[in-house]
Amino acid sequence: MNANFTDFDLPEALMRGLDKLGFSEPTPVQRLVIPLAIAGSDLLVTAATGSGKTIAFLLPMMQRFLAQPAPRQGIRALVLAPTRELAYQIQEHFLQVASFTRLTAGVIVGGVSASQQVAGLRRNPDILIATPGRLLDHLERGATDLGIWRSWFWTKPTACWTWASPPMSCGSSRCATRTASPCSSRRP
Repeated sequence: MNANFTDFDLPEALMRGLDKLGFSEPTPVQRLVIPLAIAGSDLLVTAATGSGKTIAFLLPMMQRFLAQPAPRQGIRALVLAPTRELAYQIQEHFLQVASFTRLTAGVIVGGVSASQQVAGLRRNPDILIATPGRLLDHLERGATDLGIWRSWFWTKPTACWTWASPPMSCGSSRCATRTASPCSSRRP
């Protein structure tokens, strides 16, 4: 079991970001999720608020980005959040951990000038954090292209359901750690 973040063999730049935040020991959910995510497993994780899920998904994604050259254009990962507050919170976590890297994040949410968001998208962020409604607005206008992204995750997918695709429903406990097992998409 991984007792420290150093056990995950993360790049030095990410370790410095974690250290800057005062993080030295992973939470229980991070101990379980990070190795699976680093290995490339598809995951569906449920845990209490404040359990460290965001960092558990961001670290492996960021590690992968640092190991691979960035595309000339297009985002590398999409994160869907049900509210703009949560979207900004995820961005803050990303920016703090990535503070010793050149990785960038963009946010598109309602209640903010769409033209400012388009300008931010033109800067080619590595990760796009979006609320589903505003993301759909940008897609319908042709303001963003999601053709390149390789990673994605939903935070609170059932809350996002009313704005986006159906949530995943899994009939087995194995889906809590690996969604490679049979899962079905269902409408509420």
